[in-house]
Amino acid sequence: MEVLRYKYRGYTIEIWNDPYPENPRNWNNLGHMIIFHSRYQLGDQHNMTPEELLTIVRRKDVVALPLYLMDHSGLTICTVPDRFAAADPLGWDWGLVGYIYVTYEEIRKEFGVKRVTPKLRRRVEEILEAEVRVYDHYLQGLCFGFTVYDPAENLIDSCGGYYGWSEEALSAAVEVVNAELARTPQLIPLDPPEPVELEEVTA
Repeated sequence: MEVLRYKYRGYTIEIWNDPYPENPRNWNNLGHMIIFHSRYQLGDQHNMTPEELLTIVRRKDVVALPLYLMDHSGLTICTVPDRFAAADPLGWDWGLVGYIYVTYEEIRKEFGVKRVTPKLRRRVEEILEAEVRVYDHYLQGLCFGFTVYDPAENLIDSCGGYYGWSEEALSAAVEVVNAELARTPQLIPLDPPEPVELEEVTA
């Protein structure tokens, strides 16, 4: 991805691919992401066998979601096969590679409850889905950052680690500009921050 440049309220915003994104599986995740693959080391580090994993995810006191990986001009992962089956009905380039799971004991400890209700279970499933989605962005290289310069081209702020789409990094950069103008209103007249108007700058 080339560097995208925008003008916003006199400031210059640059959006770029983060070249050194942190592996989100190093974060404090709720789920255990256990993957088996002959060529790649993916998910969490583990010493399980496939049989041991299946024994765990089949338990009634475990919330688990399947993990499907597609390996075709890059890696992408998800929890439902429909996404890959539409593009590759015969399954040449994708298949089930593992599970992400969390036990009821861990859920009770995390949320400070005595019982895992159906409502809480659904919430946990959403959290596990979100963890897989962020890891998918990581595998696809969808991690971005921003740099903000003031009208005199002085560096104001720069930050990476925005997983997903570049719009998230752009929104964060806009907030930096708004905060900077609110902090130093004497430098540039402070206009209402809404609506946001961005002018893309061509190279």
